[in-house]
Amino acid sequence: MKGTEKICYLCGDKITSSCSRDHVPPRQLFPKQAREKLDLTTVLVHAKCNSEYQKDEEYFVSSLGPLAMETSSGKLVWDDLRKRIIRPESRKLTKKVLDEFDTRIVLPDNLIIKHFDGERICRVLWKITKGLYFAEKNQFLSDKMPKHFEIFDNSAKQIPERFSFLRSFSTRGKYPTIFDFRIASIPEVPNFMIIAMLFWEKIIGVVMFHEPGCGCDICKKL
Repeated sequence: MKGTEKICYLCGDKITSSCSRDHVPPRQLFPKQAREKLDLTTVLVHAKCNSEYQKDEEYFVSSLGPLAMETSSGKLVWDDLRKRIIRPESRKLTKKVLDEFDTRIVLPDNLIIKHFDGERICRVLWKITKGLYFAEKNQFLSDKMPKHFEIFDNSAKQIPERFSFLRSFSTRGKYPTIFDFRIASIPEVPNFMIIAMLFWEKIIGVVMFHEPGCGCDICKKL
């Protein structure tokens, strides 16, 4: 973005009329009782572009939130979800999330298999990544650029060893017990960035992507 030109961080097009501002990360990630006290970063966005992610964000919180009930912030999110699922307008989403629990197979320690709509989860992770990057560098990330997603549990047994180097980077979240993140670049790999996000002290999402201006053979074809 050059000069004072305003662009939407989601689509990259100019904002020629009155603009909206989107919270980074989305307010939906935060327990209802904490939302009024938030001082979140905001970025410019078309209202229409932002609204296209609303249902995916609702799914993201509804599907992953119950897995964080053992943490203090996760418990508050779960309390909100319990109140929401009894509403008629939430019936369809509630059924989808409940169907994701596979009770046919019980694992050791009485664990149950939980499935996800990976496309929708990754869509929200990428939206947050675009917002964090835009706030950091004032640059738009195209949806076409090469990227890779991984999501796992925040425990010593679950975190892949290949991501252990991320611990050397400082955390950046304003409200780390609800949402925290680290931004890492690798000097040996130019124009390559990793953003690791921690939700409710329980769920880790890692997004790896090529930055704008990358001259690799893949990016040259885009």
